[in-house]
Amino acid sequence: MWLLRSCSFSKQGWNILRRFTIIMLRSMPWKGRFLNRSLGKRSEEVESLKSTLFLLAVVFYPLCAVGQEDEILALIKQKYAEIQDVVAKNPERKAMEEGIKKVMDSFVDYTELGRRTLAQKWEKLEKKKQEEFVSEFKKMIQRTYVRRFDPNRKVQIEYHGGAKKQKDGSFLLKSTVRSGRSEVKVDYLFVKKGGRYWAFDVIIDDVSMVKNYRKQFHKIWEKEGFEGLMTKMKRKNEKAGD
Repeated sequence: MWLLRSCSFSKQGWNILRRFTIIMLRSMPWKGRFLNRSLGKRSEEVESLKSTLFLLAVVFYPLCAVGQEDEILALIKQKYAEIQDVVAKNPERKAMEEGIKKVMDSFVDYTELGRRTLAQKWEKLEKKKQEEFVSEFKKMIQRTYVRRFDPNRKVQIEYHGGAKKQKDGSFLLKSTVRSGRSEVKVDYLFVKKGGRYWAFDVIIDDVSMVKNYRKQFHKIWEKEGFEGLMTKMKRKNEKAGD
């Protein structure tokens, strides 16, 4: 039953599961008390119970996956609505950008983003240096993201179903963003931590943000080392006023 406990069902999903379980258990041959049964009969009932539990897992595991997919879709819709609300209520650019950053902090895992960007080089760093890298990288990511929002530009987002689980355990949510005559494919990658889903990559027109930064950072690292990379990142952030 660990499989069912690990699922994220909606209230409706749990009601369906409860009713299905009751129906299945009522169909079991529970005539008389279990302990008074003969050994052979009890063995048959145990095997029947095992079959029932296996059937429950087979039937409801797909519902579990659907629940996770819907949960991620609901999350990204909610966060986008929060960002749109910030944009609408803050005509002053600086206040708007700070508001968007706060929303980003509630669903973007910058540590996971940094770890995947540095790949094998991440483990070579002490924790203090990892934190230093994430701090500067976060500023770069936020600055790039918030600049995309314009209070005077109408944007439409079409989501292509729920998130799909990938081979590495992450979840991919696909969407198309339209503004005027422009159309861009924007996909999000999520990871589950502490019972919540966190975004760690954005793929725009098939170009992964993680892979793009990884290529740039590794090139600098190979020539100038980690300290050289940090110097460039800090300089860029300072120049931008972060």
